[in-house]
Amino acid sequence: MKKEKAKVPAFDEILERLVEMSEEAFRVQFLDYLKCMANFWNYSFSNTILIASQFPNATRVAGIKTWNKLGRRVKKGEKGIAILVPVIARIEKNQEASEEADDIDDADDENREENLKTDTVKEVVVRFRIGYVFDISQTEGEPLPELKWWNDGDAPSALVERITSAIRQDGIEIAEAEKIHYGKGNARGLSLGGKIVVLKDTTPLSKASTLIHEWAHEYRKACYGDSQAGEEVIAEAVAYVVLSHFGLSPDNSAIYIASWQRDKQLLKERLQMVKELSAVIIGKIEKASDI
Repeated sequence: MKKEKAKVPAFDEILERLVEMSEEAFRVQFLDYLKCMANFWNYSFSNTILIASQFPNATRVAGIKTWNKLGRRVKKGEKGIAILVPVIARIEKNQEASEEADDIDDADDENREENLKTDTVKEVVVRFRIGYVFDISQTEGEPLPELKWWNDGDAPSALVERITSAIRQDGIEIAEAEKIHYGKGNARGLSLGGKIVVLKDTTPLSKASTLIHEWAHEYRKACYGDSQAGEEVIAEAVAYVVLSHFGLSPDNSAIYIASWQRDKQLLKERLQMVKELSAVIIGKIEKASDI
């Protein structure tokens, strides 16, 4: 199948357009980015934003060969989604790079491996080229199997149990309280550095959201270089991404209000932090064993 050549959208231009949007337009675009992070949590931050900017409704992407192996074919006339593919190159003294990735399916962001041949390698350099992936909606063929560790109808309760296990396996204690006082008011949860306190008798969805929000705060000393307001935006966005990844519909009203601002660099840093923390937490939940 012939692929139409395309330019990868300049990352800075994407952010520039985002900070220039009206508040309502920003809200829609910002949530599109978060949904993309939920679906493509194991992709790089840059490629997640690139996918969202070209195909906002993408839910599952892969290269042509991967789709073929799964018994599906890209529909005629479909345009590929351009992403950046890492290429590990051998640089010898006074010589150009000698190897390139030969296929998009061998160059996934988290699973890129290259065989390096000789002892004469002086330096290993990662470069990037344009590759193309296609969303499942651009393909047809065999249905894909769904792998779930919860039953339909009880996702929130099952997710709370798995989140609780993952947090404890992360070395963090969990406690419940009738009321949680924070500042001048009350809170749904509190991060105390090695301990998370949540309200008793809340709905499973609310408890899942609070646990993830406070879990994100547990990383703040190591990761955050932001204001208190910035920390809240990041933690709330992380909860939205993680719950969306597991097919739930979290409340998004608190996210975009504090996120909407005109500082491109700050926006980039916050989005990147949301992406990184979401990937860490999703990975830990997926790997958690029941306690």
